[in-house]
Amino acid sequence: MPPDAPLDALPIRTLEAAAAHAATLVPMGCRTWGQLRALPRAGLARRFGAGLLEALDIAYGERPEHYPWCALPETFDAALELPALATDAPGLMWSASRLLAQLQVWLQARQRGVRAFELEWTLDLRRVDGVELPRHGRLLLRTAQPTRDMAHLRRLSAEHLARTVLQAPASRLRLRSVDTDAWAGAAASLLPDEVPRGEPLHQLVERLQARLGVDSVLVPHLHADHRPECRQQWVPAGAKAVAGGGLPEGGAADALAPPWLLPAPLQLEGHDLPHYHGPLRLLCGPQRIESGWWCPPAERARRDYFIAESEGAGLVWIFQEHPCAAAAGEGAARWFLHGFYG
Repeated sequence: MPPDAPLDALPIRTLEAAAAHAATLVPMGCRTWGQLRALPRAGLARRFGAGLLEALDIAYGERPEHYPWCALPETFDAALELPALATDAPGLMWSASRLLAQLQVWLQARQRGVRAFELEWTLDLRRVDGVELPRHGRLLLRTAQPTRDMAHLRRLSAEHLARTVLQAPASRLRLRSVDTDAWAGAAASLLPDEVPRGEPLHQLVERLQARLGVDSVLVPHLHADHRPECRQQWVPAGAKAVAGGGLPEGGAADALAPPWLLPAPLQLEGHDLPHYHGPLRLLCGPQRIESGWWCPPAERARRDYFIAESEGAGLVWIFQEHPCAAAAGEGAARWFLHGFYG
């Protein structure tokens, strides 16, 4: 039996490209692949198009078959029906882990790292105690850096879900990517000293913020201001820097500032010779600072800073009010302690 005999006997309706023309081919007596293949190729192409000939050649193995590439969507969006109604937010974690595993595959295929994603659950009830409920509940999660670390994303999701209250039982969970970046890959090195160890700092900060609250994890932010007490501000970790918050150009005088400032300047006894654990001996100064003219009078600064030595406290940083800034009725400008050197 010729090798093409089994294919020649197949009806033309089993070939998708020919099934569309079956109403024309069957009345002509062309009912099988073999009969269709026996027709003149030039006439067949003119009458039915080159696609029919290409389909025949592929079916008989005379031309390679081409498959379209699988194109992944630009954003990840997947949903799961929960195996049982979830009565609390931590009960969503099992399904969230399955969706995160799918997200990891999508990120690898797209060569992306996720910065933000959203968990959305469908509430099974529309009304509770006569109060209308929204159809969905949502939780938006963000990371400081693009990541593919699903272990970190699971821990982060668990921390946030533990602090979330469901308004009603949930029946469906959806995960959607909100913000992704191109993935540069982790730096690989053969040198043991350059291999990162332990958990990255930003992951620890994100978990602490999820557990304690965003405003409970703060980092220092340097601010462009000549007043020492205004140069450092504490902001939530991950918050964007204030616009125009560049640092002022430092000089030799800035290098003499102490490493430890008091929360508020402490007024000292004495006018001509200040005292702090005994009389102070001036070693260096004065350094004039005049700033804050745009602020209320209580926040303006007109000071002369000195480095002084105290027998009981060591080296200290003190300042004297400018005579024009002294309080009304004072015979002389006051002295304040502002920082320590040891």
